[in-house]
Amino acid sequence: MAVGAGMYFVGIGVMLLIFVGQIMLHGRLNWMASPKIEKLLLVIEKEEEALELILKRLEELHVSVLAFEMDRQEEEMTLALTLQAKGGFALEKLISVLGSDKLVKKIKME
Repeated sequence: MAVGAGMYFVGIGVMLLIFVGQIMLHGRLNWMASPKIEKLLLVIEKEEEALELILKRLEELHVSVLAFEMDRQEEEMTLALTLQAKGGFALEKLISVLGSDKLVKKIKME
């Protein structure tokens, strides 16, 4: 009887391992996703605090700036940014937040 009861416990243990394995393989594991690196081109109005505002918004979204290039014209500034976001980050959120700002004239994601 002891051998038979032990087999039930082994069977239950194996079933639980398979169940947990299936959850891990089929679930969304954002913490395991690699960071995303994207190139973003912004054309913004040339105002005093416009650049600071854009950088603050990126910081609020937990997006890091890896590379930065700025070109100033008379009425606008062009920013070429290389950004790094966490693996589970939705880039649509970044476009939505930056696009809703009245200082932003153009957004291009490469």
